[in-house]
Amino acid sequence: MTTTAISYSTAIPPHRIEVGASWVVSEKLPFTLSWYTILFGAADRNDKGERAYASYFEVAYPFTVKTVDMKAGVGMVPWNAATTYNCGDRDFYVQNVFLNAGKTWDIKGADGMKIGIFTNLIWNPALDDVNFVGGFSFRM
Repeated sequence: MTTTAISYSTAIPPHRIEVGASWVVSEKLPFTLSWYTILFGAADRNDKGERAYASYFEVAYPFTVKTVDMKAGVGMVPWNAATTYNCGDRDFYVQNVFLNAGKTWDIKGADGMKIGIFTNLIWNPALDDVNFVGGFSFRM
């Protein structure tokens, strides 16, 4: 599956066009492999000022603990994209290691509507940074 999305960042110019693809290995081995590359826009440059075609590769594995849906994974930047990912003149490096958890419930009497809660614990070893994100979701 290939998708094109417009993303926003704080870099100047703030707009970029990025293409991404994800593939689930199989139902029995549900590893997801994803690749995203910036086609143009943003501050897509390496440390020499050349176009970087900044890319990001991720391996993730979904699983369930009791009734909580979880996903663990690791994301990497395969080559120098200094201004895009703000990590200097490095080539390959690990951008993030994550653990996500979420639970969704059907809303009784509202056909197909769901409400959920989620949390994400994200460690970025390249920037020596840890983030915890939580929230609610509503699906119609």
